Amino acid sequence: MKNEILKRKNYLVIALGICLMAAAVFGVKTVKAQGANNSNLVDLLVEKFNLSRDDVLGVFNQYRGQRQEEMQNRYEERLNQAVTDGKITEEQKQQILTKHQEIVNSKEDWQNLTPEERKAKNDALRTEMQNWTSQNNIDLPYLNMGMGPKFGRGFKAGYRMNTGK
Repeated sequence: MKNEILKRKNYLVIALGICLMAAAVFGVKTVKAQGANNSNLVDLLVEKFNLSRDDVLGVFNQYRGQRQEEMQNRYEERLNQAVTDGKITEEQKQQILTKHQEIVNSKEDWQNLTPEERKAKNDALRTEMQNWTSQNNIDLPYLNMGMGPKFGRGFKAGYRMNTGK
């Protein structure tokens, strides 16, 4: 009985490791365990290895939290370097971090939108950001450099905030 439980746990660790490696290889930046994209994967792991759904969701959420923290740290490091290089001021850095968090928080409810609704929201956000950066004398790339997937796939698919490109 103990060997069977250990085997199941080993299989779970292997399966989760494969999932995480696949996510890294295929460029997935965050794992949204409760989102529609991964609910099937969670259900499959729960069924295949006879695990608790809460345990599997816990692992996915822990991984997601770690990735978000790593991205936030890298973003802050790049902003600190921009301050050191004299490209932005410390005050601008704080404004950028505040605005960045505001955007991240506002996008939490976007995952259930249709593609058309997301595009409309991205367009409105792009206009808002262009106005905000010009009012605060901040170059747009400094605000955009830490957005990653939270900022919306639309910007990566040609809906760039920088209208010059």
